[in-house]
Amino acid sequence: REVGVDIERVGKVDWLIARRYFTTAEIDWIEAGGAEADERFYTVWTRKEAYLKWRGEGLSIPLSSFETGGELFFSTRRGDYL
Repeated sequence: REVGVDIERVGKVDWLIARRYFTTAEIDWIEAGGAEADERFYTVWTRKEAYLKWRGEGLSIPLSSFETGGELFFSTRRGDYL
C-alpha cells in the first residue's frame, strides 16, 4: 500500500502556522492539550504533511481543507520526534 510519512522534531507551538493552516477543530484540540499542546501541534502538522505526500499533490490542497483525526492517520513519538 502507498503511504505518506512525515517526521518533525517537537518544539513550541507556532500559533501563526496553526491559525493559518489548521481547522478550527484542530486548533481547539491543540489548545485543550495543556502541557501536551506542543506535541498536539506537531501531531496535526505531521499528519497533514504525510497526507499531502500520500496524495502526491503537494500544497495544491489547502491544509485547512481537511482534518487529521480519524482512523486514516497514525502518529507515534520517538524521543523528540513525532
